[in-house]
Amino acid sequence: MNVSFVIPSWNYGAIIHEAIGSIMDENLEEGDEIVVCDDCSTDNSVEVLTQLQRRWPIIKVIQHPERRGGGATYNTAIRHSRNPLLFSLDADNVLISDSVPHLKQFLVENNADVAAFRGMYYFGSLPEMVCWPMDVVTLEHHLSGASIPGFSGNYMFTKEIWEKCGGFPENTWLDSWGFDFCMAAVGAKIVIMPSLYYRHRRGHYSAYMRGLDRSPTSQAAFPVIEPYLDLLDERDVEYIIGEGRDVWYDTLKERPLRLRRNDEDIHSASGGGVPAPAATESLPAA
Repeated sequence: MNVSFVIPSWNYGAIIHEAIGSIMDENLEEGDEIVVCDDCSTDNSVEVLTQLQRRWPIIKVIQHPERRGGGATYNTAIRHSRNPLLFSLDADNVLISDSVPHLKQFLVENNADVAAFRGMYYFGSLPEMVCWPMDVVTLEHHLSGASIPGFSGNYMFTKEIWEKCGGFPENTWLDSWGFDFCMAAVGAKIVIMPSLYYRHRRGHYSAYMRGLDRSPTSQAAFPVIEPYLDLLDERDVEYIIGEGRDVWYDTLKERPLRLRRNDEDIHSASGGGVPAPAATESLPAA
């Protein structure tokens, strides 16, 4: 199976060549493609992407006529992709040479819907290595504040699971975490490769930092979890819509949410899942 590398971008003209260059460094195989969606950048991104296209014609660029946000930008790129496997790469991050082919093999061998590297190496002003300890990511991990690769959003997944989720959420700036949460909620098999990592940039005004300027994380996360409230213990539902509405997401480690264990349809650590909510089944036109 071939891979479509999808890159959402807004005002990353100064560094997006590093992300694309890392794909070209022994990560792109015959039949793969690179799809970049520019979310109406106001810097020199269009000029840079045009130059990169001349160098590597394999790159496909789609432009939003107006800014729509990270989730919509991911969805536009994916709708313009042609392959059954997708690798989401943020425009400010960098892949290790010859790492993605091994990740693809790992996903296929495990018959998984999603596969992530074991960790990421922050580079920039504060270097740091982050490793994810689990081998399989479950919905319980999302509800307990565990460190998971989905929060960073740079991993491989099938187009089939993207369709099952109704795409990336477009009603929150926590689009990467939100998409990962939805995949876990609908029963995706999410596996972590026992080795390899990617490089995650730190020390600049990232999409996450821009999001924090717009709204607190608990408020941003609520639209993601709202369609799945019936999966949660009733006491926790009361908590996140009541006294904990402004803090529940930020305090998951101290106050994790619990699944409604008596519901046969809930996702559990052994697998399973629930259907995506009807409101997310159809994607808006590009």
